[in-house]
Amino acid sequence: MNRRARLGLVAAVAALLWAGIARADNALQDARSAVEAREFARALPLYEALLREQPGNADLLIETARVYAFADRHREAIATYERVLVAAPARRRDVVAALAWQTLWAGDAPASLPLFAEARSVTGEPQALSDLWRGTGEACAATGDLACTLDAYQRALALTPQDKNLRRRIATVWLWQDEFAQSEAAWRALLAEDPGDQRARAGLARTLNAAGRHNEAIVLYRGLGGQGGDGDIGLDHARALRWAGYDAAAHALLQGRSDPDAVWLRDWRAGRELRTYAYATTEYSADADELDLGSITAAAGTPIAPGWVIEAGYRYVNLDDPQAQVSGSRVFGTLRGLIGTPGEAPPGLVVPLLSLGVNDYAGWRPVTGSASLRWLPADLWRLTLDLGREVVETPEAIDHRITADTVALGAEVRLPPRWTLAAAISGLAFSDGNDRRRISGRVDYAVKLGQPRVVIGVDGAAFNDSLPASFATPLPPNTLPPAGYWNPLRYAEGRVFAGIYSEPQPWEWYGRVALGISRETDGDGNTTDGHPNLLEVGIARDIGPSLRWRLYAGGSGSSFAVGNGGAGYWRRYIGFTINGWF
Repeated sequence: MNRRARLGLVAAVAALLWAGIARADNALQDARSAVEAREFARALPLYEALLREQPGNADLLIETARVYAFADRHREAIATYERVLVAAPARRRDVVAALAWQTLWAGDAPASLPLFAEARSVTGEPQALSDLWRGTGEACAATGDLACTLDAYQRALALTPQDKNLRRRIATVWLWQDEFAQSEAAWRALLAEDPGDQRARAGLARTLNAAGRHNEAIVLYRGLGGQGGDGDIGLDHARALRWAGYDAAAHALLQGRSDPDAVWLRDWRAGRELRTYAYATTEYSADADELDLGSITAAAGTPIAPGWVIEAGYRYVNLDDPQAQVSGSRVFGTLRGLIGTPGEAPPGLVVPLLSLGVNDYAGWRPVTGSASLRWLPADLWRLTLDLGREVVETPEAIDHRITADTVALGAEVRLPPRWTLAAAISGLAFSDGNDRRRISGRVDYAVKLGQPRVVIGVDGAAFNDSLPASFATPLPPNTLPPAGYWNPLRYAEGRVFAGIYSEPQPWEWYGRVALGISRETDGDGNTTDGHPNLLEVGIARDIGPSLRWRLYAGGSGSSFAVGNGGAGYWRRYIGFTINGWF
């Protein structure tokens, strides 16, 4: 081949190469133009075509991986970054941070953690390092390691202290950890700097609501007007209203919603309080005194005005022991109300209840009933007042026409997130002249919050009777002959207990156990010790917004109510309830 021919061949090859480069440049420009227009579905085939021609081009691989990331196609982005590591291992430090983020966003948080750690080791710029610590925090949160999450966010904030988003994240993690005081302080600090920070206001509302300060939260939610950046403010507001006792307001706030959480709260919970309802309960028990008790109760109620419900029902009971068998019935009516305004505490919420019943025990027709007032004067506090008259339901007590007039005062305070303290005093005046004075208290601690919730605690009670029963002949002074109910001179007990409670929709189940010791002195001066233990389990299920059933069973030791009891006493029971709403 002569020189002219060789020069022509070189020129032809150069032209072909130039044309190829020009075509590639044009294709790359077309792909980049599609990316600028956010037309990723058009851009990605162009990038893949280019990669088929240049499979080892690390810069092109990195650019393609970024476009896959823009398109939220994280798995393809990861695969493309891994191709970079094969084609150009020296570029690892350039892509490891991006690979960590894509791994996290693809749903593999555990695998992203070592990648974030590696990326931090090759990064020195404060903002970039802060971002990587933030990614570490997000990955830790996805794995459920809140201590790791908090540490990572705090490290990120130390590098970029002006970052309010990181401060919000830290406040949120404290909320997740049930560190309500620290979370509240963090939100209030943000609001002090910027009173218009709606996200901080929403975060403070969520924290107060989780801490049981529902009315304070309601005021904040009301001021947000549905705005708050992240999260579902409307649903959170409705939860606060329901937890504060205002089901009608919660129901109204969720009208028109179709998302599952809102539908559950509106139709399966709050809405039930606004509908006509009916229920039936049957229970059977047996005890150490060989008393078998079986009862059936059926009732129906309907709202008559906002916040007010009237109910009417019937109860049948059969009492059978070795001495006698007695059956009885009760027709009763109940009026229940709700007085209060959401967010106003004090004066808080008042729930009055009045119930009257006409009984028939083989011709004996006592009138019984109760009046109660439940007052929530402020968040975390509950005060109760109960007045009533009840029949002592044993065959012998009915034969002696024994009733008990009761008055009780109670108080409960919660110390979020884990403590609850309660105490009550009561007096019972039996129709045979005996008076009982009783005091009780309870302290419980939530070992585990969330689902399931685990609670442990201690409780105790003590009472004394003015005219205890005596079997002596003749009767000692200040005693009465036995009348079919338990009335020692004095009684005291203390117990330790544990309970587990869970509500995995649409189910609900619980279990309680208590171990205790008691001391009783009867009317003849005999002192005995007992073990008032308890074991109870229950399960319930919502069949739909209009139907729910509940089954429970248990056994207990001595009793300090108005039935038989004392050292060595036991009682076992089982019951079933079905509720319907119309």
